[in-house]
Amino acid sequence: MNEQQKEVNRQSYNSQETSSQDILEEIKQRYNITEQQLTQFLKQKEETIPIHIFNNETLSALETIVKYLKENKKLKHSTIAKKINRSTKTIWATYQKAKQKQQKRFEEQETKITIPSTIFYNRTLSVLEHITKHLKENYDLNFTEIARLLNRSTKTIWTTHQRAKKKG
Repeated sequence: MNEQQKEVNRQSYNSQETSSQDILEEIKQRYNITEQQLTQFLKQKEETIPIHIFNNETLSALETIVKYLKENKKLKHSTIAKKINRSTKTIWATYQKAKQKQQKRFEEQETKITIPSTIFYNRTLSVLEHITKHLKENYDLNFTEIARLLNRSTKTIWTTHQRAKKKG
C-alpha cells in the first residue's frame, strides 16, 4: 500500500461518517475472519509479551510465547489456545517441548517493547513473521535491532519480513 492510499484510509477512519460497523466490516474482510471470530477476538483480554523472552537460544518463537503465558501469566492451555488461535493440543504439545528444552522460568524484566498476544490470532503469517512485522511497523526498528532482540541473524529477520510483506 503506498503512502497516498494509507492517507486516504486514515482520513476515512477519522471521518465522522465512518461508523464502527463499517470499521468492523472492513476488519472482517481484510483479515478474512467471521463475525464469531471477530467477536471472540474483541472479548479477549490483551496479554502482552515482553520482547526480552525471545532472546534465548533454545526455544522457537511459539514455544517461547506458550511457555511465558503458561508459567509467567499462569494461563491455562485452553486460554492460551483461544488467545493465539491454536488448538489446545498444539498448545499442550508446544509447552511440553518447551519445558524439556528450558526448565527455568522466564525472569520478569521491565521493558518498553512488548508484543500483544492478539497479533497471533490471524494465522496468515507465522509467529516469527508476526513478531518481525510488529516490531518493524510499530517500533520502527531496523533489521539489525530486531535480530538482536530476537536472537536471530539479520538475514533471517530480513527474509522473514519480506515473506510477511508478500503475504500481506
